[in-house]
Amino acid sequence: MKSYKFVLAFENSNSNDYVTEKLFGALSVGTIPLYDGAPNAKKFAPDNNSVIFTEDYGTPEKLAEYLLYLDRNDDEYQKYFEWKKKGPTKDWTAMVDIARIGARCRVCYRLADMHRKDVGMVFGDSDHRAKYIRVPNDWDPSKGIVVYIRHRGTFWFYSVPIPYGTNAKEFQRIIETTIPCPHCPNEKGEFYEAYEYWTRSQILHEKIDSPLEITLTQEMEIEVVFIDMNFYFTNHK
Repeated sequence: MKSYKFVLAFENSNSNDYVTEKLFGALSVGTIPLYDGAPNAKKFAPDNNSVIFTEDYGTPEKLAEYLLYLDRNDDEYQKYFEWKKKGPTKDWTAMVDIARIGARCRVCYRLADMHRKDVGMVFGDSDHRAKYIRVPNDWDPSKGIVVYIRHRGTFWFYSVPIPYGTNAKEFQRIIETTIPCPHCPNEKGEFYEAYEYWTRSQILHEKIDSPLEITLTQEMEIEVVFIDMNFYFTNHK
C-alpha cells in the first residue's frame, strides 16, 4: 500500500463514527487515503489537509481531475504530509487521548460510576477524601456552588468550589489550576474541553475565546480533557 500515491479507503457502512483501519492504515504507511464512509469522518483526520474526502468533489470526474493535478505537482502533493512535521490537530489529539485507557477499563469505570451514583459515593474512603476534596474550610455556600470534576480516564472526582457569576474563561482557569492531567508532563496539559459526565453535554471548549456565561449546577459531575501536544512527537521519534 505504501508504494501508491493514493489508496481507496471506502468503508462498509456510512455511519457516524464508523471509521476503521481503512483510513488509519493508509495514513500510517505514508500515502493519501481517498475516503468514503462516515459523514463525520473529518474529525478523525489528523489534519484538515491529510485526507481526500470523495464527497467534497461531487462527481468521479472532478475527483479524478484533482488526483491527476496532484500527481503532476509534487509540491502540492507533499502538502498532504506536512502534518507529520508540525503535528496533528488538537481535535485529533483529544480523540486519540481516550485510547490511553483500554475499552475494558472504560466499561468498568462506567459500571462503577453507576454504582457510585446509586450509593451516593463521590470521593471514596477517608484516605481519598483528603486528596480529592478541594473545598476550603472557610468556603461560604452562599457565595457559590460546589461541582465535582475529574480528568477523563480517571475514577475519583475532585470537589471544586465555583463562585456565582463565574464565566467560561474563569472556569477554565479554575480547572487548569485544580485538576491534574495524569499523563501530561508535570501533570499540566493543554485544556481541551469540559462536559457534563452523564449527559456528555459540552460545557466548555478550548476554542471559546470570550468570557461567555456558563451554566453549572450544585454537585454537577464534570469530566475534563487535557491534551499533551508533544505526545505525537514523543511516540514517533
